[in-house]
Amino acid sequence: MPFCHFSKVNKNISWSKIKANTLLQITNNCKKIEYLELTAIVISKLEFDTICKDISVPNLCYRKFAFQSIAGVDGIWHCIILQNTQDTRKIILYTAGRIYPLYAAIEEYEKIMQ
Repeated sequence: MPFCHFSKVNKNISWSKIKANTLLQITNNCKKIEYLELTAIVISKLEFDTICKDISVPNLCYRKFAFQSIAGVDGIWHCIILQNTQDTRKIILYTAGRIYPLYAAIEEYEKIMQ
């Protein structure tokens, strides 16, 4: 199963803020969190870039899966993956059953830092 450094989603959190948080977690030797892929949604570059500006804002593209993004009985998060159609960037969202993301990670940054 995959692992990532997740960041708490606060109002106006962007791709660049999560990137900075991830670097800080790596620098401080923080453990990665194991997660399961609930679903992968491929979205246009325009929509992806819009989401990246403020990840805290709920988006219709993953709305129907948000309530299923919960921890399993084993404690592993079931996450929604948003994939950009034009590059390898991904946003991994955990909503804890809410309509808005509670935690988020970025996969491309994880690959670069390994």
